[in-house]
Amino acid sequence: LNFWGSWCPPCRAEYPSIQKLYDAKKDKVAFVLIAMQDEEEKVKKFLADNNYTTPVYFATSPLSEKMLPKVFPTTFILGKNGRILMKEDAAKDWNSESVHQFLESVNP
Repeated sequence: LNFWGSWCPPCRAEYPSIQKLYDAKKDKVAFVLIAMQDEEEKVKKFLADNNYTTPVYFATSPLSEKMLPKVFPTTFILGKNGRILMKEDAAKDWNSESVHQFLESVNP
């Protein structure tokens, strides 16, 4: 679960690694990327210009303050039972070997 925006430089910087992880794991891991404080047309252009195919969603109603990230990007890795297994509130290389190993350990 990734909260991001096309207006956010760190979000844009990490997106290629998210796409690579998605390409490698989309059959085993559900990806939900939520564009925040953004315009749908700008997001669609950003995705199309970069050939990104990850699923992106738009919040159509306000999010609870408890769920709303304080910084962007913010990413949560959730277990099958819905528990938060990892939280990252900064840009990260999501296609790193350590992320792949972590995902394999929680979802063999």
